[in-house]
Amino acid sequence: FQATEKLSVNARAEFLDDSADMIVDSSELGLSRAKIYAFTGTVQYDLWKNVITRAEIRWDHGDNGKFFGGTVDSGPNRKNALMLAAQVIYKF
Repeated sequence: FQATEKLSVNARAEFLDDSADMIVDSSELGLSRAKIYAFTGTVQYDLWKNVITRAEIRWDHGDNGKFFGGTVDSGPNRKNALMLAAQVIYKF
């Protein structure tokens, strides 16, 4: 959505239903299939002619298992992952 000449707001939703265990091997976690949802919201502002700034938030959710977090030794230990990002981008 283009709010003003310099300000835009964007949203995106994604869904993964990995019934064949091609991306996430959920059988190791005792699950029959991985179902993961992801939602992203972005606010972008054109600061100068070739410079844009962005603030972004992303939430990932494992519907039927813990697919996020953990360490190499312990494996995933969370059903949710949250990311906040700020970017300053120079376009050539």
